[in-house]
Amino acid sequence: MLIWRNWFLIQIRAFCGVNALIFFFYAVKYLTVADAIVIDASSPIFVYVMASFLLDEKCGVLPVFTTIMAFIGVALITRPPLLTSEAEFDFDNLIGVSLAFSCMLCITFTIITLKFLENIFHGIVKLVFGLWGTIQCLIVSRLCGTLSVPSGWSDVWKILATAVLFYLGQAFITLALKYEDAGPVGLFRSTEVIFCFVWQFLFLGVVPDIYSCVGAFLVLLGVVLTILRKWINTLPSDNEFRNKCSFFLL
Repeated sequence: MLIWRNWFLIQIRAFCGVNALIFFFYAVKYLTVADAIVIDASSPIFVYVMASFLLDEKCGVLPVFTTIMAFIGVALITRPPLLTSEAEFDFDNLIGVSLAFSCMLCITFTIITLKFLENIFHGIVKLVFGLWGTIQCLIVSRLCGTLSVPSGWSDVWKILATAVLFYLGQAFITLALKYEDAGPVGLFRSTEVIFCFVWQFLFLGVVPDIYSCVGAFLVLLGVVLTILRKWINTLPSDNEFRNKCSFFLL
């Protein structure tokens, strides 16, 4: 029974992980890369909240507060007519936010599922993820009539560069977690939002507006507070820093 349960969870992890990538890929067609990354980066907040329901982990005042902050930040990125003085929502922007939010939810369920699979060899989880992604993308692209060979070497190099950079990113995070606690690593990883805004301006010439900046600030602040709380909670009860920052554990 346990074997079938784990097999089912591995399939759920693969399904959510693959669809998170697909949702993000299409989200950047409607949003700027920075806006999509901001929504995607809010996943640690929702993981904390979902863990309290699915894993019976303690949820305090701060996680609820950071969740509200994240929702407000995402709402600002949608640029509601109430703030922009427009007659109605920008439909393309709303589609992009919905796709990015779906990506974030898939990432949240992926992380929760991995918690149940912590005793399973990581190679099996990755293998199923790769197989599921290959099969699903082939079927979907075939049904949509978009399955084709890259038109030139430029597209091939871009695809290969994306794969290599993604692999290196995962490898560096894995190595970082071997030599440092998850808290500091998570804090440094959250700075990807800042780098995305900077690189988007330098390489794409996209200047963020006030809604993107304020929304990103609220989401990033919520993520930092959530990661800090989780890290402080792992410190020994007699730790001096934990005692000074006990308000984070409320």
